[in-house]
Amino acid sequence: MHPLLEPADSAEASFERCRAYVASRWRALPWVLSALPRGDKQPWLTLLSWQECAGELARDASPLQRRRGLDELDRECGEAMAGRPHSAIGQALRSTAGRYNLEPSPFRASLRAWELEATTPSFPTVKELTRHAQALQSAWVHAFPRILGRDAEQHRVLARSLGEGVQLTRWMARYHLDFAQGRLRIASEDLAAAGVSIEALLEHRSTPGTPALIDEQVRRARSALAKGWPLVREADARRGRVLAFCLRWHAATCGALENQRTGGLGAPLPAGALRFGACLLVSAMHRGSPFG
Repeated sequence: MHPLLEPADSAEASFERCRAYVASRWRALPWVLSALPRGDKQPWLTLLSWQECAGELARDASPLQRRRGLDELDRECGEAMAGRPHSAIGQALRSTAGRYNLEPSPFRASLRAWELEATTPSFPTVKELTRHAQALQSAWVHAFPRILGRDAEQHRVLARSLGEGVQLTRWMARYHLDFAQGRLRIASEDLAAAGVSIEALLEHRSTPGTPALIDEQVRRARSALAKGWPLVREADARRGRVLAFCLRWHAATCGALENQRTGGLGAPLPAGALRFGACLLVSAMHRGSPFG
């Protein structure tokens, strides 16, 4: 059983388990939590834990275990929203959902998207891939504007763009892992336009069309992030700095992929300790957009 789906004695113990789980997977978490207003720490932990837990369950190599894990998370979502949580993630979700009046449907939609993520090798068109990216981030897009205290329609539109851009860059950082598992998160029509074969990607071979293919993936991700950046300016100072840091990190991921444009797409991106420090420093100083 996933550790976040195991029973928890209290909300406090649940959030501590969520914190430890996310911290084991994201080294920026201590700074993010220290920079957030006190009341925002638990909601951020809830969203991060939900996304990481769903993704980990969906990537289980065993189809039976994957289906069982996602079904259990789906049931726990329903129970938590009804005020009957049983697990750490359920306790966290109940607390955050009650505070911000969150609905279960976007969370359940994200689980359906994660099942599709695990079972779909590739997507033929950019439109279908983009729709899938948005579905994976549906829980975040639903909850995040409410946590920011900016829940007008214009803020939801900005959050939708950010969710899309974040998912596209998360795929970029995982190209080497997804290729190894037979998944391709580059639209088939992009491959055809660049004249790059699936075989070349899977064999980590660079072709004359590889730089153009990488440029297009980076352009699309940056465009989505840039469209959503005004949400940073809409947020208050502390929340805005944290959001700016997160988005700068994704912008830096785009830059790291560009640096590999003359090679293949199968190599992992650098760990990025210098990028981490630079994003942290710039975000602490100002909230100007890195997207021009």
